[in-house]
Amino acid sequence: YIGKYIPYEDGFLYKVLSENFKLGSYEIKWKENDFTDINNVESRVHYHISNANQDPKVRIEVKMKASLLEVQGYDLGKAVDLKKIEARAEQVIGKKLNEMVTMFQENNIDPIALGDHAKSKTRNFNQKHWEEAYPDIPIEVDLDIEMIQTGIAE
Repeated sequence: YIGKYIPYEDGFLYKVLSENFKLGSYEIKWKENDFTDINNVESRVHYHISNANQDPKVRIEVKMKASLLEVQGYDLGKAVDLKKIEARAEQVIGKKLNEMVTMFQENNIDPIALGDHAKSKTRNFNQKHWEEAYPDIPIEVDLDIEMIQTGIAE
């Protein structure tokens, strides 16, 4: 894992994948000079690991409640469309979370401790099999963001 690290701005994504937490913000780019900053009010993560000793599959379920911090370049002639921002945030952050998990597997590291989660939920857990299978396990991150109303004034 030499020379590999999680860039500072992706620390938020790592926290979302690894623990339940409050606070933290993330910028979603729409296009050049257009962005939305969202604030994580609360996020929860659950790991669903099936068939760990034979043909493991992992689904990481992330539920996030978020509020808007700042909207730049958005046409404020219209009301801020929370549903549109929610969908875009799920798309952008969801893609990033999946890329991060893939990067962990490609580098054969497990900083979110999926192996430990699998072990705690699997009778007679086969550590050696898990470690051999890990780089190729299908891991899906399922992100659900609920934007909650905030005091952004037009």
